[in-house]
Amino acid sequence: MVLLIGIYCARVVYGALYFAQGANKPRTISSAVELVTLLLVLFMMRYELRKGEASSGSVFCFWLAEVAFGSAILAFFIEHANEMDEHFWFWSFCTTWGLCIIQLLLHLWADNSFKKSSGNPVNPEVFASFLNRLTFSWVTKLLAKGYLNPIQGSNLWQLRTIDKCKRLVHIFYNEWRKSPKIELVHFGVLTDTEDESDDSGGSADTGDCQVPSYTRKRFPEDCKTWRHRCNVIIALAKGFGGFFALTGIFEIFNIILTFLRPALLDALITFVESPEEPQWLGFTYASVLFFLIIIRGFVNQRYMYGVHITGIRMRSALTSAVYRKAMRLSSHARNKYSLGEITNLMSVDAMYIETMTFFLHSFWSAPVQLIIAMSYLWVYLGPSALAGLVALLFLMGANGAVANYVKKLQVKNMKIKDRRIKVTNEVLNGIKIIKYYAWEVAFLRMILGIRESELDTQKKSSLALTTTTVNFSCAPILYAVVAFTSFILSSGGDVLTPQIAFVSLALVSTLTRPLAFLPNAIANAVQAFVSMKRLTKFLMEEEINEADIDRDPYSAGTHVDSQSCKGNKAYRSSPDKTLVHRLNVSVRKGQLVAVVGQVGSGKSSLLSAMLGELHKNQGSVKVSGSVAYVAQEAWIQNEKLQKNILFGKEMKSLRYKSVIDACALVKDLEVLPGGDQTEIGEKGINLSGGQKQRVSLARAVYQDRDMYFLDDPLSAVDAHVGKHIFENVVGPNGLLKSKTRILVTHGISYLPKVDKIVVMKEGRISEVGTYQELLRKEGAFADFIKTYLAESSDSDHDQSSEGSLTSSLKLRRRWVNLLINYPQTLTQIEYHRKSHRSVVSEQKSVVEERNKTGQKLMDVEEVQTGNIKLTCLASYMKALGGPAMLFVLLGTIGILLGDFGSNIWLSEWSDDSFKENPTSTTLRLGVYAALGFEQAFAVATQNIALALGCVIASRAMHTKLLDGIIHAPMSFFDTTPLGRIINRFSQDMNILDSNMRLTIMTFLKGVASLLATLIAISYTTPIFLAFVVPLLIAYYMVQRFYIKSSNQLRRLQSVRTSPIYSHFAESVQGSPTVRAYSQQQRFIDLSDDLLDSMQMARYSSMMTNRWLSIWLEFLGGSVALFSSFYAVLSRGDITGGLAGLSITYSLNVTDRMAFLVQNLSDLETNIVSVERINEYSKVNSEARWIIRERRPPRSWPEFGNIEFKRYSVRYRPGLDLILKNISMKLQPQEKLGVVGRTGAGKSSLMSGLFRLIEPAQGSICIDDVDINDIGLHDLRSKITIIPQDPVLFSGTLRLNLDPFDEHLDREVWESLEHAHLKSFVASLPEQLRHVCAEGGANLSVGQRQLLCLARALLRKTKVLVLDEATAAVDMETDDLIQQTIRSEFKESTVLTIAHRLNTVMDYDRILVLDQGEIKELDTPSRLLADKNSAFYKMAKEASLVA
Repeated sequence: MVLLIGIYCARVVYGALYFAQGANKPRTISSAVELVTLLLVLFMMRYELRKGEASSGSVFCFWLAEVAFGSAILAFFIEHANEMDEHFWFWSFCTTWGLCIIQLLLHLWADNSFKKSSGNPVNPEVFASFLNRLTFSWVTKLLAKGYLNPIQGSNLWQLRTIDKCKRLVHIFYNEWRKSPKIELVHFGVLTDTEDESDDSGGSADTGDCQVPSYTRKRFPEDCKTWRHRCNVIIALAKGFGGFFALTGIFEIFNIILTFLRPALLDALITFVESPEEPQWLGFTYASVLFFLIIIRGFVNQRYMYGVHITGIRMRSALTSAVYRKAMRLSSHARNKYSLGEITNLMSVDAMYIETMTFFLHSFWSAPVQLIIAMSYLWVYLGPSALAGLVALLFLMGANGAVANYVKKLQVKNMKIKDRRIKVTNEVLNGIKIIKYYAWEVAFLRMILGIRESELDTQKKSSLALTTTTVNFSCAPILYAVVAFTSFILSSGGDVLTPQIAFVSLALVSTLTRPLAFLPNAIANAVQAFVSMKRLTKFLMEEEINEADIDRDPYSAGTHVDSQSCKGNKAYRSSPDKTLVHRLNVSVRKGQLVAVVGQVGSGKSSLLSAMLGELHKNQGSVKVSGSVAYVAQEAWIQNEKLQKNILFGKEMKSLRYKSVIDACALVKDLEVLPGGDQTEIGEKGINLSGGQKQRVSLARAVYQDRDMYFLDDPLSAVDAHVGKHIFENVVGPNGLLKSKTRILVTHGISYLPKVDKIVVMKEGRISEVGTYQELLRKEGAFADFIKTYLAESSDSDHDQSSEGSLTSSLKLRRRWVNLLINYPQTLTQIEYHRKSHRSVVSEQKSVVEERNKTGQKLMDVEEVQTGNIKLTCLASYMKALGGPAMLFVLLGTIGILLGDFGSNIWLSEWSDDSFKENPTSTTLRLGVYAALGFEQAFAVATQNIALALGCVIASRAMHTKLLDGIIHAPMSFFDTTPLGRIINRFSQDMNILDSNMRLTIMTFLKGVASLLATLIAISYTTPIFLAFVVPLLIAYYMVQRFYIKSSNQLRRLQSVRTSPIYSHFAESVQGSPTVRAYSQQQRFIDLSDDLLDSMQMARYSSMMTNRWLSIWLEFLGGSVALFSSFYAVLSRGDITGGLAGLSITYSLNVTDRMAFLVQNLSDLETNIVSVERINEYSKVNSEARWIIRERRPPRSWPEFGNIEFKRYSVRYRPGLDLILKNISMKLQPQEKLGVVGRTGAGKSSLMSGLFRLIEPAQGSICIDDVDINDIGLHDLRSKITIIPQDPVLFSGTLRLNLDPFDEHLDREVWESLEHAHLKSFVASLPEQLRHVCAEGGANLSVGQRQLLCLARALLRKTKVLVLDEATAAVDMETDDLIQQTIRSEFKESTVLTIAHRLNTVMDYDRILVLDQGEIKELDTPSRLLADKNSAFYKMAKEASLVA
């Protein structure tokens, strides 16, 4: 650079010496100008180096221009060498030109250096030179790595800062917040306390941005209509529209370069028909055409890069925004959306908007290209060009009507899809209950019925879109037929020359791309528009109003003053129902307050009001200090047990150990295979109900907060454990003794030790006071306490141990009714979270065995490697069906013949102008039109067959997937995150539904067009056949080099998508807990990290696509260069028509080959979804549901005797036995209580009885029938279980009780009456048709448990199993269940896993299990009489014996 400047200084000085004589003035001035320019370039280079950029585009273009223009000057010097009088100027120019070439070469690959990262490699795009960025050469290293070895997650590049989720959602929310606020169209006046301008409800900090918050204002009752102006479209356009608009500049250049090609084609045809033209001119035309194609390829790929990057950014922003919104939804808003529906917003709707960016520019570029093409065509065809335009406009009008129809279908389809995902999600959550009750067929029918409705709308949509595809595909040929016919008929003496025919055809062909894009653009725009409306509606939903709670972080205590709250909780059937009325309560710092009352009296709602989870109508709530919350149904993360307890706080060993001991977790950690490093499955799947509650409590205690809201955490634990926890954690001498504690409880023994008691009745506070104050009032509370104490005292003196236990049991079961003396009220509903899946892992399962060897509980999703197996493609082709495949093939052949035939015919027709006896114009027109109509018919045949075939294939693939999942054993669900399964049903299935038809269609169209192109070029240029073989080899090598990495990146993307949905589901279900602990930001950060991880694979996949396209453009340009050179060299041997045909096709081969290879890659990429669906369709299945040759009699079992014969079981081959040589016999009608420590094998015994696990040896016989010899449904439908955690499904009450409609309504009502639910159900407006929310969320836990009892009563089998059915309910519900079981199942054999020992004290026998073996089996009285027995020790620990 310094040498260059020095030479130009010398040129200026040399010129200045002769400047006075007037010589060389232009050279001197130009040298001075170039010197100044070089100085500016030097300054720019230094400035860019300081910024860390070694080669910028502007400097590179400068050196390229210097070399290019210097070449022309050098040619001039050489041509006029004899006339040169000043040799200094020549040699100095040669020196500077050579130095410019060196500078250009230095800038070609001048990548910046960068430091290696400790994690994933730094994105090389940031440091790539201009040329590397232009050609995407920086991607080659990743592709080479992927070609040699499968790409791993560690090979993916880090995202640039601008592409990370936090920044993108910040941009989106900044624009969203600027949108006009909510407006209300009302029919009354605002209340005096409201300010009309204040309607946003404040905002909440989400880290990098302020998330706008929307809450309903309190207007008079006649204010009903709401509207708003906020729109996702506006926010996205403002946030990302600037960069997206800049990509339009590349599209403009792309259009210009595209329309230069017909001009060059005209020049080449003219050259071939003009023998007098110099040959070098033809080579110049051919070279310019080649470089035009290459430059157009660079421009087009920069355009594609821009639109795809915009799509990725929009999807990240929307997905993150949906997550943030879901974490802030009010319960009223949350009740509107199931988990599956919100998941659809994140996966399907966000994906539609991402896809839209690829097509959006087509809506303006297609009309622009149409106008330019029409202008060119006017030059060649005159007014006849307008005739073809009329035909095109007619087609576009028809397509507009179709698009409107498709939009309506899309809205309907998305609603059905939401419903399918919702039901599928519920089925997966409740799969254990479904298997227990043998209900798989009923839910299969339900899901498949919804799927049929979805496929019906999809079929209508696909057939409608087929119309637009046929219209646009046939548009070029239709235009040519109409325009040429009009030209011939109206031109008089004019004839169709090669220039007119092929230049016109080339111009019409330029419209093929935009016209081919428009059907997809319309379809995607419709989908995106529907998705944007859905997202806008969701993001505008009501949020938790933090202003409802007055928070003071510097003190501790709470005060509720005259508050009433509406029932907008998720579990409420009526969102406007007031739950708690005019509450007045104050809790001072350090107090322990107990909240008591009946089921549905409002105890949990009181806590929810204090936490801000309920919508406040009036009054005030002041909460001072930090808060901890223990929900009634424990929320556990899929993390190590230790991380569940730490919950984001740093580890402090001494405090941690004291918390573990106080929460009675020491023994559990000894039993768990990995101790506190044991991974806990989704929803605490490998913990018992009591363990989950204690972990939840330990989490709260470890957080060291000022206030503790404890929603009945002691009901799920044994009495002795509850006593330990109260004394060491909650009570006056516990770890929390200095904290403010509000405890909802049913345990009467704790009440004398609390500072204050709040008695709730029908949503109101009935009594408030200390234990002694309430006794002195001599109200209902005092009456109960006196009765309880008197009877307990009598029993202590007068009764035996067993009698004392029986009396105590009866008294304790009566305590709620005596406590308040209120009538039973089941219509009031408590606040509860969604029911967790019922799995009690008191056994050493496969999960625990994994933890022993250091393996993770949840299987890491396997990433397939290598090319897509042909079996995957074959399975999808098989699903399409033979008839569809046949008609698709025939249609493709028809398209090929029509394309090739019409162009050959047009070539012959255009050469008629040079013949003495030309063929009849009428014949030429007729044949050309017939070939056009044949092509249209072939396109219609192909598309209709493909649309119907893809619907058939989607149905078959979904049915196969659902069948495989529903037949999978429980071990599969224990070790597979539900988000991973849902991902198959949502995203992968959506690719088959929406993308496969378009991908296959465009691929087949590309095959037909490419074959027609190669045949046509070979026909006109036979020597091209020698070039075809190396060309195809080159294409194949490029495609193979690319596809290995592409497939692997697609797999990585799919694998990294599942954790996003799993984390989302976990977060939404635990959102009240997360909000209580103010942990929203930590969960948002984790969600952002997971999303960025997925987008790393998505970004890498998109970049490899661009690399492929650049190489395809180069190969296509080489074909055009070869054809053009051949035409130039063969001038005189070929006609203008053949030359035009050959060059026209060679121009198309670039687009068609790129189109084909790209679609082949897309097809292989989409087949990954087929591969993933097939993977879960072929999981190991359970035994057959029905074995027809070994079906038991209809009346089986008649008696209910059960015999275990040396029964042993393990979870899979190679693992230890979890039950060992169990041998015992139960007589008909016998009642057996099963007890034992955690891990003893109690639940394994019940799982074996239902064959959820298969025996390693031995057998179980019921009424002398070996249960291993019969089908699973024959077994499970004849025995009944009442599970610990009651699970309900969205649907009617009747569906939940009798999904097969096997019983009359009268029988259903009888079962409800015996379950003490008849009055409640009768009070509902729809009665048996009352719709249960997702998971039964609009019913209380007690009501759900009683419905499970009603199920059992309806089946009334001879064998009944209670799997800790009363562990998580209050004593009143326990009493109801036990009474009903004793009266209604007195003729049945009953096996009860006992959590509270007092529930089995009056059973016939007690089975004590220890480490999978029978330790004791005898009557309760005999076992209690032996003070050395294990049962006696357990009873003593529970304070049931002295």
